[in-house]
Amino acid sequence: MATSPTYRNDAKPIRKQILPADTTAWVDLIDNTTGTKAVRVEALNLCSDEPTNAVNIQLSRYDGTTNYLIGTVRAVALSGTDGAAARVDVLTTLGTLAPDGIRVIEVGAGGKLQAKSLATVTTAKTVSLTGWYMKFEADA
Repeated sequence: MATSPTYRNDAKPIRKQILPADTTAWVDLIDNTTGTKAVRVEALNLCSDEPTNAVNIQLSRYDGTTNYLIGTVRAVALSGTDGAAARVDVLTTLGTLAPDGIRVIEVGAGGKLQAKSLATVTTAKTVSLTGWYMKFEADA
């Protein structure tokens, strides 16, 4: 029996912007609805070019009928875009510590990882979520 999981080296990018047109609706970060294996988010960062307001972004796992809230992250004005305010490492706040010491969010087969802004993003501004995820399976 294996004592540790093995991870594939086929990282997939996460690239999503939350725009004013999205209002406060859920948007897909990862769609694993056709997947047969869970995926593991290993990096997820948030940047905002909103110059005056902080933004609050909720993340959830969606199972096809229900959003299960993971939590909310807050980015101060201009986080990651002005050279002064740092980007937000979402996994530091919302991730779970995996056995290999990496903070992750797991998205099961058939599910989605979704995000939404708690208030509509200001006109002509964006909130960007970037990172990567990988399929994983435990050794048999």
